[in-house]
Amino acid sequence: MALTALRRGQPLFQKLAFNSHGTTQQCMKSATGSKTYLSTNASPAVPSDDFSHLLTEMPARILPLMYDYLTPQPSHLLNVSLADFFPSSTQPGLSEPSYVHNAPVLPSIAKPLNLPPAHHLIYFPPQVPASQLLPDGTDTLHFPGEPFVRRLWTGGHVRFNHGHSSHAPGSSHSNNTPLLLDGHRAVCLEGIRDVTIKGQPGAEKVLVGIERRIARCGEPEHEPESAIRSRLWPADEAEMGDASIVERRNLVFMRAQSADEAAAAADAPGKIIRAPNKPTFTHTLRPTASLLFRFSALTFNAHAIHLSRSYTRAVEGHRNMLVHGPLTLVLLTTLLERHLASSSSSVVSTSKQKYAITDIQYRNVSPLYCDEELRLCGRESHSKPGRYELWAENKDGGLAVKGSATVEFLS
Repeated sequence: MALTALRRGQPLFQKLAFNSHGTTQQCMKSATGSKTYLSTNASPAVPSDDFSHLLTEMPARILPLMYDYLTPQPSHLLNVSLADFFPSSTQPGLSEPSYVHNAPVLPSIAKPLNLPPAHHLIYFPPQVPASQLLPDGTDTLHFPGEPFVRRLWTGGHVRFNHGHSSHAPGSSHSNNTPLLLDGHRAVCLEGIRDVTIKGQPGAEKVLVGIERRIARCGEPEHEPESAIRSRLWPADEAEMGDASIVERRNLVFMRAQSADEAAAAADAPGKIIRAPNKPTFTHTLRPTASLLFRFSALTFNAHAIHLSRSYTRAVEGHRNMLVHGPLTLVLLTTLLERHLASSSSSVVSTSKQKYAITDIQYRNVSPLYCDEELRLCGRESHSKPGRYELWAENKDGGLAVKGSATVEFLS
């Protein structure tokens, strides 16, 4: 397939050739700062000799540290963006007087709120110049290289350290309390934990597991990079260590499709998989193009699959723009917080306890599309108190996202 050269100065979507991909940027140089991690996951085929180097090269990359000042504005703007999709009286983290004309009011930094669960997704964006973006608007930080030019977010796992939970022996406790939106400088250390290649030769997919560890910066504020990497990146990824939030992101990179393949896929009916259980609490909404744009802006994400319907149909083979994987996580987390805040859970209603979400994991099963109704669903486990099943269904009632969360009730 011929490659289309990009011309500087053009808007992103004029740069895109809808039946091909433009010249890609050079991948980051390999270096070691996170341990090399060879994937041992089962694969239906032995990785091709042409791509097996990715198993060691990608985990050895040193990715740049991402800093942010934890002010309430980004979280506030996310709440503003969600205000029309969720009733104001049940928006998490904000009381009824904090609303004016159904829109939340910017919280005061003098009395800082905790960073709401999943709102970390709009902090610590990749700080990559536009000239270094790939033709589809994604960055090269986790890019395996050609021919794997299509990227999808397939799920992840987030753990929150609230400071009162048990920790592994020898782990540090100095900065792992919940993050406050108090304007303090914080850091996100990111690395590639593992890489898997699946598929027959000529149809391979590259699965990339990314780990992010978020913590307040130490004193002095400009802590040396070597010290940050040393205290935040343990050899055992199961350890929270000095991090307040540990997130696993699962991405899949695929080959380009021909124009005919993309057109056929865009018009093909999707397979419907039903959720195995009935929900006990739900919320239905219809994500709009403006919501997708706002979330893209808040996350500094220029991926065209969320911004251009023509690109998404012609190149990616989807009938409309896709709802972001991380946005789906925000929606499901908001659903759970609404449920807990409304005291509809039997555990909460009888004890009036405060709660903390300690763990969320999710997997994207099938796409959710812009301007199509989706239903957020949840149910509490009867056998495991504090454990919740969470999922999202598409307009046809098919399972689109499957997940679970653990809630710790505090005395």
